[in-house]
Amino acid sequence: MTLLLPVSWAGMAEAADWTGTWNSTFRDGQAIRELTQTGDQVEGIYRPGNGRISGTVDGATLSGSWRDDNASGDLVFILSRGGNSFLGRYGSDEHWNGVRADPDAPPPTPFTRADTPVEALKTILTTLNATYAGDGVAALIWEPLLVYQGEQGTAPAQRLRRNLLYELMNMSTFSTAWADAYLDGDRTAIAIGPIDSDWRFDLVLERGGDGL
Repeated sequence: MTLLLPVSWAGMAEAADWTGTWNSTFRDGQAIRELTQTGDQVEGIYRPGNGRISGTVDGATLSGSWRDDNASGDLVFILSRGGNSFLGRYGSDEHWNGVRADPDAPPPTPFTRADTPVEALKTILTTLNATYAGDGVAALIWEPLLVYQGEQGTAPAQRLRRNLLYELMNMSTFSTAWADAYLDGDRTAIAIGPIDSDWRFDLVLERGGDGL
């Protein structure tokens, strides 16, 4: 059993403001939340995942629901005294915490390019590393470049596949120059795997209608 204690401080009911962009984390991923508060009602989105949030504010507490393409559930968030961070729970008591993004801060992760196999692979590698180093914005760059083979699955299943992709790439030694070297029309496949091992898998990049 987990007990989430609300914050108690004078004036919180009037001062609470959830409007803004938030870098948030949960057990197996990160998301950028963009919220708008009107009176005691809050509406917003989170990415990646095409998610939506709606809820009602009561003092420091935001209670409501979340939904994405494949799932939905309840949530409870507690705003900090300064209004720049929150602690929360969703679903089956999983944590979902976050901090307010600085609107004046420059994007920490530069977008490279995705118009060639090499540039697409560099973008994915750079931004995956940045994501797992704590840069929540980076996920918005590499996530749209991935298409899931077979059934797209639920949002948690997609996060698991992305985490596994990162771990596999992190264990492997290869050069991004190989992507163009193995280019075959609109498709390139690079066999990668851990060094000093015979185990390999194909990292596939395909050119779509709007580029890679």
